[in-house]
Amino acid sequence: MSTLVWGGLIAAAVLIAAIAMQRRGGVRADGRRPVLIGAMLRRRGVSLAGLEERGLADDLANCARICRACENRAACGARLQATQAPAYRDICPNSAFIDGLRA
Repeated sequence: MSTLVWGGLIAAAVLIAAIAMQRRGGVRADGRRPVLIGAMLRRRGVSLAGLEERGLADDLANCARICRACENRAACGARLQATQAPAYRDICPNSAFIDGLRA
């Protein structure tokens, strides 16, 4: 399969997992904290497959670790549920990374 197809499958899996976690109150069944960076990137128009193609997979993995430890998960999840583009700069420790991708 092409990288684009794999990226799409990974993105879909992350989205499905994020939705399932939010329905369970933001905690996965195994007790681990959710990672919302993938959903936020997609809502901001960033392709996860494109990140790998640009050589940013390690940066994304680091952002995922930061996201998992973030104390603003509830606010982030609520903003992701909004219909308009979610505001993230005031709560997201990965905002500089996200903004850099959009530049």
